[in-house]
Amino acid sequence: MVTVIILGDDEEKLKRTMASLGTDDPELCGQVRVEVIGRQPDGTAGSGGAVHSEGIARLDNAVSLNGAACSDSAAQWAGTTRMDRIAVPDAEFVTVIRAGEYYHGDALRRVCACLKKYEGQADVVLLPNVTSRTKIKETAAADAGEALVSVESASQVQKLPACMRGMLVRAGAVRAVLEETARRKPWSESGVGETPAGSKEREAGEEAIRSGSWPKENEEDRLVRCQGSNAGEQAAQGEPRTNGAGQEGGALTVERLAACWDDLLLCRVIGRKGKPVYAKHAYFHGEIVLPELEGFCPGWLEPDWYLAQVHRWEAALAACPDGGAPLILQAQLVSELRSCFLVNRGNRSGGVLTGAELEQFLDGCRGVLAQISNELITPEESVHPERRLVYSVWSALMCVKYGNGWQLGEFVPVVTLDLMECERGSWRIDCSVDRFVTEHFALKVFRNGREYGFCRTERYRGVEFFREPLAPRDTFAVEIPVAELGEREELEFRLTDGEREQVLPVVTIDYEAKLTRMLKQSYWCFDRYMARLREGGRKGIVLQRAGRGGRIRQELRLLHEILRASYGSKQMFLVRVLYWLTYPVYGRKNIWLTFDKLYKGGDCGEYFYRYMLTRRSEGITPGYVIREDAPDCARMRREGLRPLLYRSLQQRLMYLHASMVFATHSSVHGFCGFSKWEVRFVQDRLRAVNTCIQHGLSVQDLTFDSNRIVNNNKRYYCASPCEIENLSAPAYGYDSEVLRLTGVPRYDGLVNRDKKQILITPTWRAYIAMPPVMGAARPYNPDFKDTDYFRIFQGLLQNQRLKQAAERAGYEIVYLLHPVISAQKGDFRVDGCVRLLAATEANYEQLLTESSLMVTDYSGVQFDFAYMRKPVVYFHPPKLPPHYVEGGFEYETQGFGEICTETEELVSVLCGYLETGCALKPLYREREDAFFAFDDHENCRRIFEDAWEYQKSRR
Repeated sequence: MVTVIILGDDEEKLKRTMASLGTDDPELCGQVRVEVIGRQPDGTAGSGGAVHSEGIARLDNAVSLNGAACSDSAAQWAGTTRMDRIAVPDAEFVTVIRAGEYYHGDALRRVCACLKKYEGQADVVLLPNVTSRTKIKETAAADAGEALVSVESASQVQKLPACMRGMLVRAGAVRAVLEETARRKPWSESGVGETPAGSKEREAGEEAIRSGSWPKENEEDRLVRCQGSNAGEQAAQGEPRTNGAGQEGGALTVERLAACWDDLLLCRVIGRKGKPVYAKHAYFHGEIVLPELEGFCPGWLEPDWYLAQVHRWEAALAACPDGGAPLILQAQLVSELRSCFLVNRGNRSGGVLTGAELEQFLDGCRGVLAQISNELITPEESVHPERRLVYSVWSALMCVKYGNGWQLGEFVPVVTLDLMECERGSWRIDCSVDRFVTEHFALKVFRNGREYGFCRTERYRGVEFFREPLAPRDTFAVEIPVAELGEREELEFRLTDGEREQVLPVVTIDYEAKLTRMLKQSYWCFDRYMARLREGGRKGIVLQRAGRGGRIRQELRLLHEILRASYGSKQMFLVRVLYWLTYPVYGRKNIWLTFDKLYKGGDCGEYFYRYMLTRRSEGITPGYVIREDAPDCARMRREGLRPLLYRSLQQRLMYLHASMVFATHSSVHGFCGFSKWEVRFVQDRLRAVNTCIQHGLSVQDLTFDSNRIVNNNKRYYCASPCEIENLSAPAYGYDSEVLRLTGVPRYDGLVNRDKKQILITPTWRAYIAMPPVMGAARPYNPDFKDTDYFRIFQGLLQNQRLKQAAERAGYEIVYLLHPVISAQKGDFRVDGCVRLLAATEANYEQLLTESSLMVTDYSGVQFDFAYMRKPVVYFHPPKLPPHYVEGGFEYETQGFGEICTETEELVSVLCGYLETGCALKPLYREREDAFFAFDDHENCRRIFEDAWEYQKSRR
């Protein structure tokens, strides 16, 4: 028997959830019991009794509310009830899910069938959690029914999903955990008697259901909440308290289970020495909130949320026996730590934790990590994606864990091969290693067994977390002239404390490394040499002479691995074979590619593509990459153009053979059709010279995604000397000849066509945005309306004084949403002279040229507007810090307009401009003239001719 407790009362969501519980399946009749906890008409929390459908059994001891009957698919409840009267039966499994979550297909029936066979042999059944984008592997019912996997070793745990929504827990195991908690902390120590009639937990539960998340509380409150509100009532009445699992004080009730369920997901139940099993093919659609996977959690913007997580982690570990935390509990702790760091990585951090609060959080993390096996803190790809640590997070966690010192052999650090190239007659590799390693030990490079010199570099040194350099890296380069290379070269990296040495493995992350440790036969050729990672990257780098025959043999070995290995890809095998078959045709072409956002054109990429078409007579083959379903793709086709369709076979082959790529965004391989997982199969074949023609001007600190290591840009085209100054910082790693002052392509189309229009267009904030989806607009964020960003700009759009001033002057106000938050258009409400427009449906050139004045915060379109010598006004509310650090542009001394921090201040400034016809003030005209190097609309020509000269110089 399975009891399913559903939180929430949304009727449509309930229908979907109820349908997945097998409402029409006779096999489930009598096997599934349902309890709904939602809101009553008066807004207070209440139980829906046994909300059930045909084929689902009613709880024997459920209490109907004021005689209201239960409907087949929706909750109907009224009045009040004692939810703690509804006890969870003993001999069954229980789960708590939210309305809208559901089991895929007949997953619940399959699990129930399995539980009959495993009766008494499993305390927890874990299900794979999936999203709407997951490709589900459908299996025969019989096969899926038998697919229960025991979870015992670290390797098994690491292959499980980290999200455990929909898990089934034996009620007896939950009850036993509550007994253990009661024994560790008797009722007499919990202060329960101070809470009359259990009102504290009841109020907390009601507020939790109204808000959709459980409140923060201390350990005493949690103990009271999980072990029974009756205890407080008994104390108030002078009755003795009890704590037995079968007695009133320790009874397992629906309300108490729902309230403490999220804690049980993390703590003792899944970590007991009972028997957790994994149902491989019984999928659950849960509300997954995992960074870089799906979702947004409002708690990420609250300091108390992080401190509450530390408290939960410490409590879970403290409840474990002296033998230490079970592996599955350790793995869950790593996953939650991963989430906290990911949502505060780089520009995603909103600066929520600072000072003493950040130190308190990191100290708590350090204590938790000290009790976790390094085997579970891994960036290896063999683990489940929800448990995999990107190397920057791995470095940060290990730095937090070992920042105060460690010993050789305690764990094995790595050297990261960031970039490899042959340039100007030299073979050069750029590498990095965690600084907390080199602070305690000396790093040495050995060439053919002998120590060899290397140079320290000052380039970008790692991702920040919580806006702090928690895991800085030391960067260095090894360079050997090609003329000095022998028949075989071996490079090895070692750490030494003066007495012992430890050889460091070499790992690769980005495609500019040319090699990947994920393929044993990976290789890269230049001149007469072939480079490989020795022993799968465990020891070092090997370079040896290789003729045509040797290269062909190595290519065949690699093709065999891609085709046959479990980690290979038949599709990528085909792509690689087609690359060689099309080489006689495409290899002779001089292919120049460019792109914009893929789901929207009209940016620098399209402008430059159109210009390239006018220069085809000079022997180039232009290409522009865009999604087939993008509106701008249809527009370009109507205009007689033939863009390359994103991820089509033709487009991907064109990229593999391209000689130049003019990029507007980083991650060139992703915009050119190869995901981070796919590019490993072809990265040694990429021969294109990467250049940057920009999306927004580079005046902020963009070292995170614009440094040389990311794309190895050989040309970076700029519009202002301020950009050159910013990008010349050592952290970017660019030589002076890479940075070119030419202007950017889209400025060629910016000509003032004023039509009495005020444009309000703030930029986005990474810390409130949904995770990106490559090649597509970001999804809708249901929590967006709860952010300060929404409240502030919605208030501006509804400001009556501003609207009245605009109407008197005959101006329209246009609010343009940034592409990243265009999905939130329906959240905003406008009327009168205010018009709302999503970037995904806008013509940028038309909007910019026809507007008279721009209001923005930090958006790069301010430069497009200033290029036409129009007024800009800045709105910098203190509650909305930017998600980047300023670089070569100071708003106070170089900005093109007034800086306002409050809505009313901004409205006053705008009203003043409206009274003067939005005339540009002399001070800001001087600043705009000083900022731009060119205003002649010849930017595309300068870029083309510079790239052409660079290409000729390399032949």
